[in-house]
Amino acid sequence: MLLGCSQPSWCDRMTSRKSKTDRPMRHVRARAMRFEDVMSLALGSRLSMKTPAAARLARMAMNASTMTYFMRHDYRMSKRFVGNSFWWVTLATLLGVLVTASLGQWQLGRAAQKEAQAQLMRDREQQSVLDWPDVLHAIDRQQEGGLLQRRVNLEGRWGEGKVLFLDNRPLNGKAGYWVLSPFVPVNSEGAAILVVRAWAPRQSDQRNTVPSIPAESGVVRLEGRLSAPPSKLYELGVESSGPVRQNADVQSLAQEWAQPLLSVAVWQTGDAGLPDGWSRGWTVPNVDVHKHYGYALQWFGLSALMVILYVWFQFLVPFRHARAASRDHA
Repeated sequence: MLLGCSQPSWCDRMTSRKSKTDRPMRHVRARAMRFEDVMSLALGSRLSMKTPAAARLARMAMNASTMTYFMRHDYRMSKRFVGNSFWWVTLATLLGVLVTASLGQWQLGRAAQKEAQAQLMRDREQQSVLDWPDVLHAIDRQQEGGLLQRRVNLEGRWGEGKVLFLDNRPLNGKAGYWVLSPFVPVNSEGAAILVVRAWAPRQSDQRNTVPSIPAESGVVRLEGRLSAPPSKLYELGVESSGPVRQNADVQSLAQEWAQPLLSVAVWQTGDAGLPDGWSRGWTVPNVDVHKHYGYALQWFGLSALMVILYVWFQFLVPFRHARAASRDHA
């Protein structure tokens, strides 16, 4: 406790404040003393009680000027560091806010896109059923986009011996295949259309054994929904051949089957004639946009948190410290 202090808490504050202000001064004095030692070794002299007064005054003046130089230098460096750190923190905060806010906007855009897509699919479900002339007319006019998710009712024949199984197409957590075949018009004129006939389960112990396809000869009616051909999955190495494959390209299948194919595909609906375990669950997908809204809320919340922390530590905390220091000096 300082001598003459009657209030311990006030004395503790004075002691701690004095120690904080003494620390940089001790640092400056130490640097000045090291500089004095170097100069004494260089000049071959050192202060002592026997040194003349004039020499001692000159040495003390040199030490004072040395300490003044170091104090000014340290003050400029600290001031420069504090100013640069403020701008670096401001720049980092601004960049973080821009990135997180843009990611939040992107999630909102994804949600709006999926909602529009789901609404379009529901609207086209209510439109009239298409037949061969409608499909061919739209494709000739390069309006395939207007055919997607439209219902069709086509009459034709299945391509004989032309069946393909797309592997690694799970359904409800079960491994299986997508069964593909071409569907040819009744008059056999023009291009056929690729049909995803059903999902078939795969036997885990007999991976290379494909299920048998129910025979449907003659003219049949095909009900389904128009969509894009099956999407491609990532495949290592060259594209495989044979009845079981990872991916299928419409142009490659047209060359292999010697049968022209349209640029769209039909996903067959209805459960008539399906073997046990097979499925045609090509329902309109349930578009879940709530996760996108949740992600957007997280990104916007992170952006707001960075702004709050920036204002708190860069403005409010220094302001509170300045007010506390002014009260102490008062």
